Amino acid sequence: MVQIANWKIILTLLVCFFGVLYSSPNLTGEGVRTWMQESLPAWGPGKTVNLGLDLRGGAHLLYEVDVDVVFKDRADAMLSDLRKSLRSEKIGYSRISSVPGGVKIVLRDAEDGQAARRILRGLDEGMVVTTDGLTNEARYDEAGRKRVYDQTLSQSIEIVRRRIDE
Repeated sequence: MVQIANWKIILTLLVCFFGVLYSSPNLTGEGVRTWMQESLPAWGPGKTVNLGLDLRGGAHLLYEVDVDVVFKDRADAMLSDLRKSLRSEKIGYSRISSVPGGVKIVLRDAEDGQAARRILRGLDEGMVVTTDGLTNEARYDEAGRKRVYDQTLSQSIEIVRRRIDE
């Protein structure tokens, strides 16, 4: 049979007693906790452990994505790509601008229209190109807008998830 010294048994029981005593405010109600703070000495237990959001019942996140800003940023990026492509193809234009959900270009020569439309279609997937004389405009169609919205939303969720998981 194993012999344990009496002082070790007493020390173990004392540590267990104080462990239960100091954890008791977390296990009792508000009334008992108030009684313990008033009746026990100042060094006695009285405070509870503050629980984080995950232990108190979780957190609620509301995702909101400003898609208009995303389309404006994409239009600005397309504008930059369009300028480079038109210069490399040596297509002259008199005005180039971004429009909501796309870009607009006014050509100098009608002969460059076919090449300009090809470049506009290649800017991004889901672009619809319309032509009115020398003016060519490329905008996202409904499927393209939905694809960009879905990509933006999933990217935002992934960013928030990575920040929370850390």
